[in-house]
Amino acid sequence: FRRVLFRSPEKPQTGNPIHLPEQNDILVFHAGTDEKEGNFISSGGRVAVITAVRNTIEEAQKDVYQYLQSVSLSEHFFYRNDIGAKAIQYKKTTV
Repeated sequence: FRRVLFRSPEKPQTGNPIHLPEQNDILVFHAGTDEKEGNFISSGGRVAVITAVRNTIEEAQKDVYQYLQSVSLSEHFFYRNDIGAKAIQYKKTTV
């Protein structure tokens, strides 16, 4: 499986809208979120963790990043683009 955390950059900002659509094969773990009028908003620095369980690290990494690219994250949010890269590189060098 592969997880990617997205967060507010530097000083956490609260009250920013977050649209994280449900997808059967993607798990979203809310951390710094709150609900206001039926919508999610940020309430802290570490906003959510997006997780995919797949047969390979490469598949999980690809699917998590595709999900994140499909959601509308404003400039108020940040996530790293290299999560899983070391594990994939290690796997290639040990085979």
